[in-house]
Amino acid sequence: MPTKSDTKRAAPAKKTGRKKKPSASPGPIPREYLIFLGLLLGLVVILALFVGTDFLQSASPLPTVAVLSTTPPSGDAAVDKEAPAPRIGRLAPDFSITEVDKSTSKLSDYRGKTVVLNFWASWCGPCKLEMPDLEAFYKEYKDQDVAVLAVGWHDTPSALSKFAMAKQFTFKMLADINGTVGDKYGLINLPATFFIDKNGVIREMQIGAMNKAIMVTKLAKAR
Repeated sequence: MPTKSDTKRAAPAKKTGRKKKPSASPGPIPREYLIFLGLLLGLVVILALFVGTDFLQSASPLPTVAVLSTTPPSGDAAVDKEAPAPRIGRLAPDFSITEVDKSTSKLSDYRGKTVVLNFWASWCGPCKLEMPDLEAFYKEYKDQDVAVLAVGWHDTPSALSKFAMAKQFTFKMLADINGTVGDKYGLINLPATFFIDKNGVIREMQIGAMNKAIMVTKLAKAR
């Protein structure tokens, strides 16, 4: 016969506390809710693109303009009057601009000479590194019907004059204060140089800094 101690030992333990409810698995997300989330996400993306584009345009120190075209037209001496400037083989856009000494220069006044039209700025590091070579080039070719016009894009006459005097540069310095001349030439990077023949046609381009050897090579193709 089982003893009292055996009965106590065999008795089941009492359960305390509330019974745990089985966790319910999440049901499917309503279709209307998914559509709403998709529309909301689309609006956020559109707003971010709009605000970001507006911010970049307002924060940019220089205007964004067209990319330069460097593809020459067919034909040895073809002049394409319909193609958008600037383009090799097209007449260089004429302009009238103030020199640092307050006089006025017009590109068409230099017809009969080969013109090296250099766009630069006193705040542009690569431009300033290029200038000594441009001065050496000018001194060598100035008596051979070659003109060098250095246009300070979005720069002031005082800043250009100060830099030119400090470095003793002798070629012409022109101030494109509002950037209108540079816009005609589709500037996007500085320095940018156009080699224009005696008839006012663009024959060579250089985007980026040059040394004297490159200047001489491109001049030969423009004469």
